Amino acid sequence: MRTLQEARNHVMNERGEGIICPCCDQLAKVYRRAITCTSARILIAMVKGHLVEPRWIHVSELWMQKLGSGSGDVAKLAYWDLVKAKPHDETDTTKTASGWWKPTPYGISFAFGRIQVRKHVLIYNAERLGREGDLVGIREALGKKFDYAALMNGVM
Repeated sequence: MRTLQEARNHVMNERGEGIICPCCDQLAKVYRRAITCTSARILIAMVKGHLVEPRWIHVSELWMQKLGSGSGDVAKLAYWDLVKAKPHDETDTTKTASGWWKPTPYGISFAFGRIQVRKHVLIYNAERLGREGDLVGIREALGKKFDYAALMNGVM
């Protein structure tokens, strides 16, 4: 029989490949996430909207623009510090997040091609453990199927 500390240490040592936790039977795994073309398109749309009217943007506005599959694409941008979430109203027990986002100055610089970010982030238990991979700019994140100039039309 293991102590709780021994079980925690075992999970922490094996979480890179994934392990079933001996305490709670859940999968404990470090996920390697890449910045995607969908995330890049969402960020550009958020930055364009922010330049017109600096405000919090709700994920439903982005869905109406048919930019992403859901709020997960927006939320992942926070792992690169490209967006930030509006603080959640703790008295509202019907939701776990506000759904409101805005680009950070870092995110605006990335959208305009002024800076690059590491291609991947390492996530464990909804926390960023680190960043890795090559540096990529907004054009690399978009990939070849999207025209950066067309997406940024009106703000360049």
